This record gives sequence, C-alpha cells and structure tokens, in this order.
Amino acid sequence: MAALSVAAIVVSHERADYLLETLSQLSKQTHFIEQVVVVETSSDQTSLDVVTKFDYSVITPGDLRLGAAIESGIAALAQKPGWIWVLHEDSAPDENALAQLAKAAEISPSVAVIGPKLLNWENPIEIQQMGLTLTWTGRPFLLVQKEYDQGQHDAAGDTLAVSTAGMLVSLSAWEKLGGLNDKTPVFAQDLEFGGKARAAGFRVIVEARARVRHAGLSMSSGRSRKWLGGTWAQGISKAHIHMATLTFPALSALALYLLMPIIALISIPKHLLSKRPGRILGQLSGWFWAWGTAPKRFAARAEFRKLGSPKPLRSLYATRAQQKRRRAQKLQEEPLGDPRAIRATIFSSNSIWLALIPILASFKIFPVGAIVSDNLAPPGSSALSVFEATGISQLPFLFGVALPSDPFNWYLSLISWIWPSNPSVALAIVIFISPAFSFLGLWLLSSIFISKIWVRNLIALGFSLSPFALGLALEGQIVELTALNSAIWAAFFLIRSSMAINSARSWRWVGLAGLALAVTAVSSPLLFGLLALLIAGLGIRFWRKSAFMIWALLPGIALILPWALVTGKSGWLFFTTSTAAALPMSQDFAYLMIAFLALGAGSLLVARLSIAIPIFGFAILSFAGGWLQPASSGVALMGFSALCLSVATGLLLENLTGRALTSVIAGATLIGSIGSAALLVNASSGFEVKDSRQLPALVVAAAEQSDSVRTLVLSFEKGAVAELVWGDGRSLEERSVLMDFLRPEDQRLQPTIAELTARLVAGNANGVSGLVEAAGINFVLLADAESVELAAVAAGINAIPSFQPAGNTPFGSLWSTGVELSTAKVTEPNNQRNLQLGLIAAFVLLAIPTRASVIGSKKTKRSVS
Repeated sequence: MAALSVAAIVVSHERADYLLETLSQLSKQTHFIEQVVVVETSSDQTSLDVVTKFDYSVITPGDLRLGAAIESGIAALAQKPGWIWVLHEDSAPDENALAQLAKAAEISPSVAVIGPKLLNWENPIEIQQMGLTLTWTGRPFLLVQKEYDQGQHDAAGDTLAVSTAGMLVSLSAWEKLGGLNDKTPVFAQDLEFGGKARAAGFRVIVEARARVRHAGLSMSSGRSRKWLGGTWAQGISKAHIHMATLTFPALSALALYLLMPIIALISIPKHLLSKRPGRILGQLSGWFWAWGTAPKRFAARAEFRKLGSPKPLRSLYATRAQQKRRRAQKLQEEPLGDPRAIRATIFSSNSIWLALIPILASFKIFPVGAIVSDNLAPPGSSALSVFEATGISQLPFLFGVALPSDPFNWYLSLISWIWPSNPSVALAIVIFISPAFSFLGLWLLSSIFISKIWVRNLIALGFSLSPFALGLALEGQIVELTALNSAIWAAFFLIRSSMAINSARSWRWVGLAGLALAVTAVSSPLLFGLLALLIAGLGIRFWRKSAFMIWALLPGIALILPWALVTGKSGWLFFTTSTAAALPMSQDFAYLMIAFLALGAGSLLVARLSIAIPIFGFAILSFAGGWLQPASSGVALMGFSALCLSVATGLLLENLTGRALTSVIAGATLIGSIGSAALLVNASSGFEVKDSRQLPALVVAAAEQSDSVRTLVLSFEKGAVAELVWGDGRSLEERSVLMDFLRPEDQRLQPTIAELTARLVAGNANGVSGLVEAAGINFVLLADAESVELAAVAAGINAIPSFQPAGNTPFGSLWSTGVELSTAKVTEPNNQRNLQLGLIAAFVLLAIPTRASVIGSKKTKRSVS
C-alpha cells in the first residue's frame, strides 16, 4: 500500500519558545512529510528566525483566526496532498505520531478526521485530552482529562470531535466541510468541524498510540483575550450556546434564546454551589453575546444541517456516568509526599476533648437567662424583631433624632436564630461557648505551622483560658470576643484557601473566609483591615490564588460600607474604626502582652524566618493598632496580637532542641494559663443574669400591642436623669455607638422633657398633663422609688390627678399617664440591605461542601491509609 500523502500546516502566534520544540519534533517524524508550511500570524521576528533553522516554508498572512490561517497554509502548498496535518506551535509530536495517525487512516477508508492523544507539555505522563464531545445541553466536554497515562486509553475509538492540535484530516473532507468557521467561538470550532464531519457521514476517531505534547495555551489562558474572544469562562459560555444552537431542535433552540436571561439568573446559585463563580460573568456575557449575534448563530445552524441531521451525534454525547466521574475527579486531591507525614486532625488526635476545659471554666456564665451589663442589654423579644433593626439607615431614638443602626446587628440577627423565641438565651449561649471556639480556631490555625500535637494543645488551651478569650466571655464583651474569634477563623480559612490544591477547594475556603471576615468587619473594622493585609501578603506568596482570596473581602465591605458612608458624611468618620464601645484595657492585659512578646520573639531565633517574621510582624501591627482604636478599647486587636504571639511561641517550642529548656517554657506556659483561668473565674463577673425584660410587665404588654409606647424613666443614682424609652426598652440591637458618643439633642423634645422632669421632681402638677401629652408619654417609671430620699418625689407624682398608679415593680414605681398611643416609630431599611443579604447568601452557597467534594476527600483519605 502506498504511503499516505501528508503535508503539515503549523499555525504559530508569537510563541517562538514552543515553536522551536514543535518544529524540532516535526523534523524527526518517521513518516515522510511532503511539505511543511509554517503560518506565523504575528509579526514576531523571533518565530520567523526559528523557522529558518529548519528550512521550512513560512508565510505571514497577518493576524488571522485559526480557520483562515490553515486555509492560507493550504493555499501556500506547492502540491495538494491527500491529507493535511494541523499543528499548533504548542503541540510537539512524538517521532512516530504521524506514522500512527497515517496507519489509522489507511486501515479505515471511512475515517476522515483523526486526533492524537494529547499529553501535558510539562508532564508527559498526564493525558490532557483524548477526543471532544458534548453534554446533552450542548456544553463542550473532554472525554479524558488530567489522567495519568497507564495504557488504559490506548485503543482507538470513535468520538464526536478532536482538537485541531495534531489533527490529521483528509483534504477532500476539509474542502467539502468548508474548513473551520472563524465566526464560531474559538472553543467551539473543533467541535463544530467534527460534528459537520459526522453529519456528512465521515468517521472521527482518536488514535491513542499517536502521542503529542500540548501546552494548551488557549485553555490555560496563555492566549490573549482578543484571540479567545474574552476570558476563558466567556469563551466556554459562547461555545456552549453556539453548539446548543446547532444541535438543539428548532423549538428548543428558539426557547433557549427567549429564556436565556432566566437561565442565566437561575444558574447563579448552581455555579456558586459548584464552586465555579467565575462562570457567572461568563454566562451573563454569553447571554448578551448570543442575543447580539443571533443571526450568525442561526446561519451557522443552517449550514450545519445542510450536511445532515445531528440526531446520530447524540450517541456520542457524554453519558451521565462520564459527567459524574469528571465532577468527582475535579474535586479529588492527590496525596502529596509520604502518607505517614500527613498531620493528625483535631479529631484523630483526640484534642477535641480539650475544648471542654474552657467550657468548664465558663461555668459562672452558664446560659440561664438574659445577660445585662453596663454596655450589654438584652436583645429583642424574637429573632424577627432583631432582624427588623438590622441594616437600618434611620433608626429613631428620640422624637426627632434618627441614626444608622450598628453593623454589629447583622451578627446579632444571625445568632438570634439559635433560639428564635428568646434571643437573650441565644446570646448567652454564644458567650458561654466562645472560649471553646477560641481553642478550636487557634488549634486549627496552628496546625498549619506546627506539627507537634502537644504544642498545639498547649498554646490553644493557654489562649482560650487567657483574658483575651475566657476573660472577655466572663465580662460579657460580646463585640470584642466576636471580633477576635471571627478573625482567628478568617485567618485559618484564608491560609487554607491559598494552599488549596484546586480552584473548587479554594472557592469553598474563600466562601468560609468571606463569612468570617464579614463578622470581623461588623465587630472591628480595624481588625478587618489588618486581615486585608494578610490577604495581600498571601496573594504575593501564592499569587495564583490572589484572584480567589480578594473576593473574601466583599461581604465585609458590603456590610460596613453603608454605615461608614453615613457617619463620614456627618463628620464622624473616626467612628468607622469601631462599631461598639468597650471597657478600656486593664493593666493585666499590658503585663500579659509583655510576656507574650518575650516568648514570641524567641521564635525568630529558632524557627524558619519565612514563617516567624510574618507572624511576628502581624503581632506588632495589631498591637500598635490596639492603641489607635479611637471610639473604644483595642482589646480585640490586642487579642489578635496575643494570638499571633501564641503561634510564635508554639514555633519556639517546636524548634527548641534542648529538652530541659522546652520543659521549662512549656511548664511556665501551662502554669500561667491555669493561674490566669483561676483568677478570672474567681473574679466577680462583669454582668448579671436576669429576666430579659427591661421595663415592667405592664409596659411590655402595652408595647406588644403597639411599639409607639413611650416611657419616661426617672433615675436619681447620679443626679436627676430622665430618659425617654420607646416600646419595651432599648434592646441591644436598637442601641447605637453613635447615639452613646454623640448624645444628640432633639430641639423639640428635649426642652419638654427637661421641664416635665423638673415639675415632677418638685411635685408641681401645674401644666404636667399638657407636657405629658405634648411628649406622647404613656408611662412614668421612677427607678428605686422605695428609697427614703425619693419618697417625696413619688408622693408628688401620686398627687397628679391624671396619673394612675400601676404599683411597685422590680424596676421601680410605675404610673400610667392615660395618654393615647401616638404614631408608631418608623424605620427605614438601607437600600443596600437586599444586596447585602444576596452577597451573604452567595458566600453561604460557596461555603457549602458539595457531595462531590466530600466524596473526593474520602477517596483521598482512603488512598493514603
């Protein structure tokens, strides 16, 4: 049998490095090549110089698309061969690749298109692809991808299409089919060509014994956006729509274009859940592209169907089993290194049981009721009432004063659903278990840097029993405690995202990090900014993952930005560094920080500097930031500094070689932790646990009927103080840092309240009824009315005819004024609240582990056991 007549067309575009290797391998082919034409579509002189080394023909027709470039190469041939071998500059064939392809063509006369086994350029034992097909929705699908070549796919087989890289095609078939359509999206050109060949009655096969190394520049973003027609995700979306247009029945194709906006929107949760958020923009842009180029799509459909019906192609579509296997493969990790070196988890090491110690140390704050302190009031009566005060741009406090609600309300709203009917108990539960969460977070974070289990246990336990965890819990400092705990978990999630083995895992960690950072932002924006620096540092170290991690900041920015903008417009921009007031730092914190700094500095002498220096640097930054906190204390930032120094201490203990010195430091740390916990537990709690009501039961019952109820509370503990309280009291979510610090005065209401208070204290009933009605006051509460010095005040109020005594209550003496209920207070939700909720929901979907990822994780564990 005569040898197959073959000419090679090599299409190149500015990649002389790959072109040199490809032409070198082309020159070594065992099968005779009649002619070789290199089509350089750029003006790169280096590529032209490479071609001259091999004495091949070269043409420069200009910046053409692939189909036109191949046609130019064919036109430049001195004689027309029977077959043409299409190569890209990044596809280097083995020496016998063409011989194997030609052999397959000679055996079966019906074969018109033959593709090789494409192998990874850098790792030739990994199969890059072997044939192309579609899913039933028209989406491009690789039959084999990223599998190690162990001969499992060495049999030749029919397929829908093959890549143009290394494709051997009959010239007569090429001309009959019209070549590649350059109006087709790049990632659909080979699929459309293979589909046309199939529809025209030709066979398309893969010859697995023909091996070609392929860099896959188009698939790996190695080509320009102009070449691809946008990003990789946009290119895939366009190819998907184009192939669906060609293969769908007429009515289905028409319905696709009409319903495309709905499909694009519905697919957003799907892409988030499958950890492929990059496809959202690609699909949306694909929708606009499809509508803008619809005539061209349907013209291509008409040309396609002139060759034959696409129905027989469906037998070559990807099966459900193949698609399921591909999804599992993408999320399955390969074991790295020695399986025995895999670090123990918190469960396998039984360290999880140590989390019970900080819980036991918190026995004094066991949740039995509402927690009340100077800066901590009970939340609302239900989870829904807490949410109603979340994301409010104008939350009323007095008759004419309205300020934005605190961003921290977002977190309060979240935890309220732990006990929806009694958010006060939910808050108490969260504070009670917070030290245990500090232990778990630091243990997992330290496991990234420290391999010794006892060291992880020691530093995590020590931190959870310190004033920064247990101490804040015992004092009821929910905001600072939340900021610190969320920062620990956010740092852990961010580092795991940077180290994830594939994009799906990275996106899942980014979802978790985004939620944790959102909590950090609403509780301590300055600490949130510090974690933004961590993202920047990780982005420099793991630059390929920087595009993932930067998105983790989005929820936090979305939640804090409206509040910051409102405060900034009013000249209160300095409040954006804190959304809650806290007690100033005590001297004990300073002494503890000095001890932490001394131990942490030791890690610089023995641990790897690439790890120790960044950790110590963040400790110094957060320590300095703690002193810059303007509106409240810097306990959260000091705690984060102590956290970093705890990890540094762990690095010191891990790398010390002297057993005696290690024992002394570890023993001192353990004794110090136990002593700290004992002192904190024995100290009096900074809050009391009582009923969640803030006002007498009669007022609360009236407030249940209408929240327009107003109560004038008179207190004489620190002089005569009058406060007008809405509804059933100012619950935690209705309080505002801005209100507490700015103390704005209502020019209409304040004089009325002042005059009314003066007359009540003096026992002067003249004009009291008019003042009460003008202020809309329904009840008057005299706090501590049973004391001797206030008896005269109570007697004076009793003498007012319009006041009806309601008896003595745990809160003081109560009177009803008889004034009808006034107009209810009105709250104005932020215009951005729906957007904020949407972003949170999107990151929740990213954070949810999919079934495929769980299966992949289990397979990995079994493979290394």
